[in-house]
Amino acid sequence: MRFLHFIAIFVCLFTSNIALSQSITYKTQGETTANILQEICKQAGYQISFNSDIFDNKKYSFTFNNTDFTTCISSILGRKYNYKVVGKQVIVTEAPKEIKEQTPPTKPNNKQNKIVTIYDTIPVYDTITHHKTITETVFVTDTIPFVDTITMKRYETNYLHIAPNCISISASIGIGMNNIQFYDKTSYASSLQEIHQKGLGFKSQIDATYKRKNLLFSTGLSLYNCRIINSYKTTYYTDDPSFTYKDTIWYWDYKNIMTYYKFNNGDSVAIQVLDSTYTYTIRENPKKIEHTKEKLSTLSWHYISIPIGLGFHCNLTNTISIEPSVALQAHILLKSQGEIPTEDRESTYKVKDLLTPINYSATIYCNFLYSLEKQYSVSIKPWYSITPSILQELGCKAYVSHWGLVWGFHYTIPYDLF
Repeated sequence: MRFLHFIAIFVCLFTSNIALSQSITYKTQGETTANILQEICKQAGYQISFNSDIFDNKKYSFTFNNTDFTTCISSILGRKYNYKVVGKQVIVTEAPKEIKEQTPPTKPNNKQNKIVTIYDTIPVYDTITHHKTITETVFVTDTIPFVDTITMKRYETNYLHIAPNCISISASIGIGMNNIQFYDKTSYASSLQEIHQKGLGFKSQIDATYKRKNLLFSTGLSLYNCRIINSYKTTYYTDDPSFTYKDTIWYWDYKNIMTYYKFNNGDSVAIQVLDSTYTYTIRENPKKIEHTKEKLSTLSWHYISIPIGLGFHCNLTNTISIEPSVALQAHILLKSQGEIPTEDRESTYKVKDLLTPINYSATIYCNFLYSLEKQYSVSIKPWYSITPSILQELGCKAYVSHWGLVWGFHYTIPYDLF
């Protein structure tokens, strides 16, 4: 048995020396140390294990032409790292740090100072080389270089997470509910409040957001269609010329029968004698017809909006982040339609005569972003907006509130404006 064990060890050492002397031909431009090591070991037929935290994210360039494996890996690692070959496994660890000598401060006295060298008595071990219980079976099933790299890939490469300064350009589309509120205490405003209902609107926008560390500065251009439904009754009257009714008017009719003179103290006074009859006359009037009509009107107006926003970026996981923000928006009216009843409900106002051509609103929203790749991510954004003084010409104080969801697609590039 001892003899067979000795032969197995000899065969392993022999095959290891053959692999170590294998020639490597490899050329790379701008790759990380971890990627270079994996490619070199793959050509030599080795599996490699390391802790990715010991390497930096800098990129290096190497060229090897028929160079043996030992020379290649020594050139890549340098003095900062050690490596050990066990079977078909290469273990890379960080080189132990050098212990510096410390000298105590000297005191000014007449005696000759004696320099005492103090050594740190706490040894520095690498985590992997310190544990002696690792077996060959562990090396065969070791997945450290793969699991750590895959789980950290999106976090390390997505610019929204790691770039201190970057620009994100997004295109989004969404839906929103709209509701108009009349908040003065007149009876006309109360009646308008009862007839208006909510309506579904649509929103599309393009934004550019500059991230400086974790602060967000955004602007863009959006098109929003605001819709509100109202249902009300109107009453009006018309004359029907085909049908008339007769109206009888009674009155007294007076006639002069005679006039005589009466003398009083030498003066004469004319006295009329009248005859009166109670008579009537007939008049024909056209019939008045009353009309009551229930009308459904959809108020709709289209705005081009220019938002100016301020927010904060926060990473929750390797791939998910949130961006709470506030924004002020200037609106330019493009098109409007719909009607609102007047105070007497017998006529209507057109919405385009009541809306101002330029308006503004305040908005709060929160972006929930999911990173896809190095520069791409998707988002969902709940938002709430309020537009005051929407119907200034009506004489009733009113505002419109909006809330909804927006889905967006983001493209991010690292860029420093300042």
